[in-house]
Amino acid sequence: MFFRATKSGRFATVLVIILVLTLVLSGCGGGKTADSSKAADSGKSSSTQTQGSGSGGGKKWISIATASTAGAWYPIGGGMAAVISKYVTNMQANAETGAASLENLRNLQEGKVDIVFTQPDIAYQAYNGLDLYAGKKTDNLRSLMASYGTVAHFFGPKNSPYNSIKEFKGKKVGVGAPGSGTEVFNKTVLAENGLTYDDVEEQFLSVPDQVTAIKDGNLDLSMSLMPVPTGAFTELAVTNGMKLIPLEKDAIDRLVARLPGFLPHVIKAGSYPGQDKDIDTLVYRGLITTTTKMSEEDAYQITKAVWEHRDEWKDVHAVVKDMTLDTALLGHTVPLHPGAIKYYQEKGLTVPPELIPPEMKK
Repeated sequence: MFFRATKSGRFATVLVIILVLTLVLSGCGGGKTADSSKAADSGKSSSTQTQGSGSGGGKKWISIATASTAGAWYPIGGGMAAVISKYVTNMQANAETGAASLENLRNLQEGKVDIVFTQPDIAYQAYNGLDLYAGKKTDNLRSLMASYGTVAHFFGPKNSPYNSIKEFKGKKVGVGAPGSGTEVFNKTVLAENGLTYDDVEEQFLSVPDQVTAIKDGNLDLSMSLMPVPTGAFTELAVTNGMKLIPLEKDAIDRLVARLPGFLPHVIKAGSYPGQDKDIDTLVYRGLITTTTKMSEEDAYQITKAVWEHRDEWKDVHAVVKDMTLDTALLGHTVPLHPGAIKYYQEKGLTVPPELIPPEMKK
């Protein structure tokens, strides 16, 4: 009897152990599923906390796309990022180098960056689905502010015999990086002077490379968009000399009509060493732009931080002297962001009707 009772007890014990193990394993499996679901939900939530740069540590990350380190956009973007990070609660901003307007706008639409520097004519084309953006209308673009005046420079060696863009047929002409906003602009300038790439030997060179090519006698005409004065051009004028080539009045009129955001301009005599006369050309103000994906509050706080603390970034480049609250609304070719409008109106600025975005007209 004792033996039978013990055997029965063993069976009962085994059954209990099996039952307990089954429940434990089932519980572990259920817990794992719940944790995975929770992680997925958490990941989904965090991916929507910023437009494109992600977030972490409770901060919202903002990426600002500029241009190459050779120009002014990059240091200005860096200065702006510093004050945004310092004064906007729970926001961290950084400036990135880039290939300028076209690439910046593409990355903005793909959500890879949050704010971009761009030429006004390229932004206009993108917003309205024209020319390069035919069939690819991106009317979600919203501007935050205008930057400094960028001037069209056309020059050759000091001893150049040419006095007009029209005279460079068959010559080596520097037009900028392929597919860049500068190249698009220069191609348009050539066209308004009766020239195409079939008529010149186009050289896809950056500004520093164009200057080097002029020095070495390997380029007849440099075409670029830079502030006045530009250090590399001043250095060229001192060491080798250079000859600025003006745009003719009728070409300027046609280009202004064709290129939204561009205006007539004069490079005053003495702007560069050896320059003894005024040079007629064009100027534009780059736009610092985002999209409707950015919230009104974020756009407001970013715009406010940049202008309220301008003294902390005004020395990053000499051209910042041409960037003030008084110039913030000049040269826009796309609507302003509602958050930026809120700040400018608080400061007593009158926002032109054409810069009011559709969502504020409903």
